[in-house]
Amino acid sequence: VAPFGEFWVFGDQAIANCTHWCTLIDSFIVLFVAFYLLKRGQPGQWSFNMVLAVGVVNYIYKVGAAFLLTPVIYLAHKGIDNYLGLETATKLRKEAVEGKLE
Repeated sequence: VAPFGEFWVFGDQAIANCTHWCTLIDSFIVLFVAFYLLKRGQPGQWSFNMVLAVGVVNYIYKVGAAFLLTPVIYLAHKGIDNYLGLETATKLRKEAVEGKLE
């Protein structure tokens, strides 16, 4: 089922993949480097188990937030298109992509 005329759950696989990979990197690799490797032997160094625990919670939170906010973003996009009119919205979108907004 595609709410609001868009496949917000599975529609744009490239964006979904990017979101998941970036979230995975941010949730685990950044935490590992910042709190495990760079703080090795210093006060405040996390254990490997702590990095994994915090990384899992971060990942679940971020992916959940992205999943829940996606339909809100599509609704806002549809509202803006309706407000501006399809022709104006399409023109502005094209100018923004080309870097020609005035």
